[in-house]
Amino acid sequence: MNKYLSLLCLPAMLIFMFASCSDDDDDGAGDGEGGGHEVEVVYENLVGEWICYYQHWEEGEDHQSESYYNDDNLAITFNEDRSGFLKSESAYDELLETGRSEYFTYTLSGNIINRNQDDVPWIIMSLKENELTLKRQDGDYIITAKFTRRKSLAGKVSHLSFLTDYDDSYDYHSYWFFYDFKGELNAIGFGLGAFDEDDNLTFEPQQNGVRYINWYNKGDRLKLIDHKDDGHYAEVFFNNTSIARAEYDNNGYLVEISNNYDKGTFTYSGGNMSSFNMSDTELKYEYSKEKNDESIDLNYFIDYFLPSNGTEYGCVNYLELGLAGKRSANLISRINTPEFVDYYFTYSYEKDSDGRISSITRNCINRYDNNLLNTCTISWKSHATLTLLAKQDCPTFGYNMIAPLKSWCWGSILFYPFKIS
Repeated sequence: MNKYLSLLCLPAMLIFMFASCSDDDDDGAGDGEGGGHEVEVVYENLVGEWICYYQHWEEGEDHQSESYYNDDNLAITFNEDRSGFLKSESAYDELLETGRSEYFTYTLSGNIINRNQDDVPWIIMSLKENELTLKRQDGDYIITAKFTRRKSLAGKVSHLSFLTDYDDSYDYHSYWFFYDFKGELNAIGFGLGAFDEDDNLTFEPQQNGVRYINWYNKGDRLKLIDHKDDGHYAEVFFNNTSIARAEYDNNGYLVEISNNYDKGTFTYSGGNMSSFNMSDTELKYEYSKEKNDESIDLNYFIDYFLPSNGTEYGCVNYLELGLAGKRSANLISRINTPEFVDYYFTYSYEKDSDGRISSITRNCINRYDNNLLNTCTISWKSHATLTLLAKQDCPTFGYNMIAPLKSWCWGSILFYPFKIS
């Protein structure tokens, strides 16, 4: 429990000092006693958006609690003109005793923030470039909140578009990628292509598109149990029934994926996935010298066989299920299929003036005469070039899940998907 000394006000010098006692010298809510420290607040460092990831409440020694957050439902924005916005949209907790989102104006004096909406000030306990700790104390009731800045999404892939040319027809679809305040992928949308009024091809995420399972961690029906670090496995449950289980080697690579009906295995060579085998059907992979270093695992999405069709999950859709392990280091150059499959795939890469890959061509080739069957051009945009998507919010997708009514079979690979509606 932290015990804070009263503020010492020296009006002539406007100096505010406080001391904090802690065993571990932490600047937030903790236990024990330690030395004091002085906070020097640089106003420019305060300006910006701050996402709350932790709160601690205490009222006497016997009444203490804490919460951690993995979303951006609790946040504070400080603007240069002394205006601000407090976002309090959590279904579980209020932010610093404020139960609704509201705009405010504020003044900063030393390390004290006074808001026009609240008689109780916020005390800046710690302010660093990307970390902020605030305390609100009303008598014996103390709230300590820790914040981090929203990570920049510059350079992160916002969506992939796929244009497949069959000579006499075309097929269009895309994947959209949404990131949380830490800059980590937390939702995926699937969309079909369409032409706008100027005959330009556009892609929009569908409401019933693919969802990344981590987005549902707080749900009751669909859950991801992650023991990748301590047990080398992870498992997805739907209505408390296991629908996919993944196992990993000591290096973090996914080596096995299974459900109640089938099992797939992965092998690796030189830091790349070399084969995938399911139901005695084996795909073999060859790789280019190009690095697989974008914000998403490009290999997964440019692979013809692994990503979902946007409405159903099978256990092989491991990335969308939150079961991906360490990714392959290089990008695919060829997928060799079993002899009973009439085609195989080759890949080529085009780069921009900065030497970064800007588009990928996937050729589907007839196994027997080596004629080209179709060509898929895969391109993407990043947040560095999309003003519209400079600030990403997760889409409000439907949450209804229905059990599978049929199986989905490719070749002799059989797995049972479940549908998102």
